[in-house]
Amino acid sequence: MFPTRGLRRFLAGAVAAAFLASAAAAQSATHFIPYHYSWAQGNAQYFAHDLGDLPPGVENVLVSFALAERGEIVLQANDPAALRAEIAAAQADGVSVGVSTGGATAGYLTDMSGTPDEIAAKFVAFIEDWGFEFIDVDFEGSYVENPAQVDRMVAIMRAVRERLPGHPITLTVPSYGGDQGLSESVVGMAERLYDAGALDAVTAMSFDYYGLNRDVRQAARVSVGKLAKRLTGECTRTVASECARDFDQFPEARGLYGIITMIGEADDGDVTTVAEQRELTRFAKNNGLYSIGFWALNRDQGAGCSGGLAVCTNTDSAAGAYTAATAEALGLIDDGDDGGGDPGTPGDCPATWDADTVYTEGDEVLWQGSRYRARWWTQGDEPGTTGEWGVWESVAADGCADAGNGAGDGSGSDGGGGGCTATWDPSTAYSGGDVVRWQGVAYRAQWWSRGTEPGTDADNGAWQVTDPHTCGS
Repeated sequence: MFPTRGLRRFLAGAVAAAFLASAAAAQSATHFIPYHYSWAQGNAQYFAHDLGDLPPGVENVLVSFALAERGEIVLQANDPAALRAEIAAAQADGVSVGVSTGGATAGYLTDMSGTPDEIAAKFVAFIEDWGFEFIDVDFEGSYVENPAQVDRMVAIMRAVRERLPGHPITLTVPSYGGDQGLSESVVGMAERLYDAGALDAVTAMSFDYYGLNRDVRQAARVSVGKLAKRLTGECTRTVASECARDFDQFPEARGLYGIITMIGEADDGDVTTVAEQRELTRFAKNNGLYSIGFWALNRDQGAGCSGGLAVCTNTDSAAGAYTAATAEALGLIDDGDDGGGDPGTPGDCPATWDADTVYTEGDEVLWQGSRYRARWWTQGDEPGTTGEWGVWESVAADGCADAGNGAGDGSGSDGGGGGCTATWDPSTAYSGGDVVRWQGVAYRAQWWSRGTEPGTDADNGAWQVTDPHTCGS
């Protein structure tokens, strides 16, 4: 089981100092924490429906959901006795099993009658009865914007932490993409939980943006900056939104932030590919984020799957492809074929390096036929010119090759020369800073997009004309 961070403000004295020293050492690794449907138990239509027989690399799993119903706390389970046996089998195999309480709409602990201390006592009894080893509070919708609900949940979780000081507690919340990240109300709630010693990380649901900026990495940078300003004090800039530029200087705040994706297709129709999941995992690992997880382990089946988004990813990936890609990127299992398709396809390859784009540790680019990974923050440092110990390290190309990198004759016929880059592809996902050419013009992405044709959106749309203005069709 991984250590708690919230204890830093709950414990005191020499014992606390010794504990926190060991916790800091153990916390260096990014945790892989996928969600698991409690109601999938025994149902073969779901992937990994038996908690006692999980795929390789799954060392933590979050059972969902524990709900408040008629004054009691219950777990959504078809056969509670069988689920208990599966949890015990998973733990016997070394898997840490936690539980998430809350969800998208109802059943929150804050809706129960009684004092926060009374509710906490019931919840702790539930945790101990089932043997769960860590706790997630899924707080969404109007609840996270309601001061009274926030006050009540903070009081409940403070009382829970007093009774279960060794159980990590995470707060799962919606997040905006791009330059917005976590809302001020979410950061405020996180700050109060942190001050109460009842918070180990904020895990951001990085999906369902419904057409808004979907740049998950930039959202992480912005959100970590806010945590560094409000929680850890690592950012001393006057305005919290400016802290994102110092992302690499906030190790403690980075360790308080986790990413949750929706593997495959989300409710808003956007798709996270296996390759994107792998790259986000590398980003989380290389930057020391608390965790990377997804909703949900039981959906990790694409090709040949039928049953809708609750059961399938609606992609052509093999069963277990997202789980394997995440575990491989974290080094939990050996690299191998995860069934995610040809790694050389456009959607699986990083963008061509751009001198004006800011890159942070873990970001990958293509340049002059090679693939590189950033070791730390950089802008304008050309890959291949920084030396063996420089900012860019060469990594396996995996079948990728950049279409344009200044190696051509300037005519644009090969995508090279004159700073021209790869031709825009409607099936490729682009992030802010990516540069493409289309119909003789070079464009730079302002934020995440897929399928938005350059030159067809408004002046302040996803694509802006950049130098060189003409680039060959």
